[in-house]
Amino acid sequence: MKVKTFLAGVFAALAVPLACTGQAEPPPPSPAALAAARHLLKTMRADQAFERMISRIQEPVLAKLREDLPPDDAKVAEAFGKAAVEEQAALAPKLLEAEVTIYASVYTEPELREIDRFYASPTGQALIDKQAQVSARFLPIYMAQAPALVDRIIDRFCAESGCSDDLRAAMLESRGHRKRKKAE
Repeated sequence: MKVKTFLAGVFAALAVPLACTGQAEPPPPSPAALAAARHLLKTMRADQAFERMISRIQEPVLAKLREDLPPDDAKVAEAFGKAAVEEQAALAPKLLEAEVTIYASVYTEPELREIDRFYASPTGQALIDKQAQVSARFLPIYMAQAPALVDRIIDRFCAESGCSDDLRAAMLESRGHRKRKKAE
């Protein structure tokens, strides 16, 4: 229970900087800027990128769920997976529209049109087409570093905060470690 409370606090702390950027709310974008942003995201095939991103995140999560559940509960994992796919598909249009608003708020209308021209060009389309290859090659490099990174974060947190051995052990166990001695 302590770990869940701790993790909830970590997630809440991470959300604070996102909610409090210290900047005043910008004025709403003009209809022309929204239209330009919508066109740009269509040119960039943002909907397809979103679908790829969700599937890259979802597959390892569902695989881990299938691995952790007893064989008799395979139907539970499949039902969960189906619900996850459907819920994310329903959320996609809302997220894409939020992205339109962000683009229209951050970039000027002329900038949006110029960026759109680039992405519509053969070079821009090649960038879009090959980005999945770049991501597919980069993700394993990052994921290979992730376990050691999380271990270093836990070690640093415990060294700086003086966390208890029980909390440290629980955090490491939630990472898949059974028992590991304190880093010297």
